[in-house]
Amino acid sequence: MNKIFCIVLVFVVGCSTPKKSVDTLHDYPVIDPSKCPIPLERYDEEFLKASAKSLNMRYVDYLHALTNGKISELRKNEGLFFQAYDPNWANEPSINPIFSTKKEAQDYASRNNMATDRSSNTIGHSYIVREVDYRYEVRIVNPSTNEVLYTTRDFNDAYEYVVEYSSAHADLVIYDLKTGEIFEETP
Repeated sequence: MNKIFCIVLVFVVGCSTPKKSVDTLHDYPVIDPSKCPIPLERYDEEFLKASAKSLNMRYVDYLHALTNGKISELRKNEGLFFQAYDPNWANEPSINPIFSTKKEAQDYASRNNMATDRSSNTIGHSYIVREVDYRYEVRIVNPSTNEVLYTTRDFNDAYEYVVEYSSAHADLVIYDLKTGEIFEETP
């Protein structure tokens, strides 16, 4: 009889204890509005999407980084690329690629640096790694000229530059220093 009484008591007490309910979907915690990185009255989805794009991040990843306070760390390198640059070949963008990390650029430079031995007439590339804040170069390229006119991080910006000045120059070329692609179409 004691055993039955104990079992009934445990059952009644266990079932009568109210479950703590949470007012959020899937029981995720509610963020304190005072700790929210962007107050709701200033929330601008288009701005946030543009910010995510500027950091080459998916929108959802950007929101997670923003919520977790990681954006300041990401912005330290925002806009910077690392270029394996050979000053002797400055007019040849295909020889001076850019990379997302300094290590990638250093690896490329060390693989492609060649010994400079003037006694045996073997003069090769002499790369240095430098920071640049652009990915695209707009160049005027013709038999007498090959020079940079404009640099930017954004292809659309480079294209708009070409559209604006194509009436004066039929020989504008956009170089993507990251992929090596060349866009020679003048609008």
